[in-house]
Amino acid sequence: MTASRPMTAEQAATLKRLAEDAYELDAFKPNLTRGEADLRIALLTAKLKLLDEPPHTLWDAVAHFPSKAASIMPCHLRHALDHGAH
Repeated sequence: MTASRPMTAEQAATLKRLAEDAYELDAFKPNLTRGEADLRIALLTAKLKLLDEPPHTLWDAVAHFPSKAASIMPCHLRHALDHGAH
């Protein structure tokens, strides 16, 4: 199964760039599998897309998918959400 094989050089380069762009340097680990790398790439891509949208888009995502949105939300926004800021 290819998902359990080490990530490719292309995945590593993409993940490293996305981790830097999202200020999530811990998301990049050199020993990830292809499946783990694919998941992290997808999550970071989604996070960066949400952050590029107008502010209301992020709040809409939180309202409709709170558990998923919270996992990709920056810490300061999670704090604001937890304390009722909107």
